[in-house]
Amino acid sequence: MKVLLAANVLFPTVMREMLIGVASEGAFEPLWSARILEEWARAARKHGPEVEVQARGEVALLRAAWPRAEVTY
Repeated sequence: MKVLLAANVLFPTVMREMLIGVASEGAFEPLWSARILEEWARAARKHGPEVEVQARGEVALLRAAWPRAEVTY
């Protein structure tokens, strides 16, 4: 099963870690778009520039760990 993860579940961290953990166990294949990932980083910016930098680093880690997860629509 494939599940599109929206920005509101990728940020905050706790929800993202829970969902990616479940996906890592094979329960589903996570999907997102570049637009969703950018929305996550912009939302993090509201908490300060350092939070945005951290979010962008986490985006890079997710992209590396799940290279087939990014979709276009």
